[in-house]
Amino acid sequence: MVLNLLDYRSTMLFDWSEAFVDEKVMDAINRESVIVHYTMLFGKSKEITAKQFGHWLNETYYVQNPKILQPLNLVGTTSSIMHQIAFSVHLANVTGRSFMWPTAVNHTCTKYKNGWKLQPPILIAEADNVTVPWVEGRYLQHRARYTTKPLPEVKILFDHLVDGRADSLERRLKFLNNILEDLLIIDFAGMEWEALDGLPFVQDVVKQIGLETCAMCGEMGTHQSSHIEHVVC
Repeated sequence: MVLNLLDYRSTMLFDWSEAFVDEKVMDAINRESVIVHYTMLFGKSKEITAKQFGHWLNETYYVQNPKILQPLNLVGTTSSIMHQIAFSVHLANVTGRSFMWPTAVNHTCTKYKNGWKLQPPILIAEADNVTVPWVEGRYLQHRARYTTKPLPEVKILFDHLVDGRADSLERRLKFLNNILEDLLIIDFAGMEWEALDGLPFVQDVVKQIGLETCAMCGEMGTHQSSHIEHVVC
């Protein structure tokens, strides 16, 4: 039976990287689609995408008041951004918070026009060695469908945590445990990550988290009808 293309669309041919960070595109997909079938996504990647697109219809998940750590303004090469994500996962772990996946990063690469790209190809990543609860990047928007009660929040510039003294970073981070607000936003804006990346403490954190650049990429690459376009830079 040939399905009517007005009602059914091949998601394998759809550019998910454009929709993943665009709320208007997501909403249009949800309005126009009869069903979304995550055929070519596996494991945690399928769950993350389903929640990101608002297909996780669980009121209990959204009406509670979870403690969340949200990283903002992650900037740099693939390796640098992965290390910033790993460090954010570490902060969520030591403060007893759920990690919120970023919806977009400023991915710098000489292969991009002007050297950077705000909407990179979908980056599928897993933290293998540390078990940390997580929520999707659009958690707050989806939560608003179930409750109007806001989550108290506080934003901290990561640069202020370091305060020009990289060697004191481990000691200064401990005060984050005393923050009572439900949503703790760590803003990496203006942070010279390269100055920290080589510190033994930071290297140990990144190694401990064990963040991988791709989950199930080998299996996904065997399907001719699907591929991950990922610029490594």
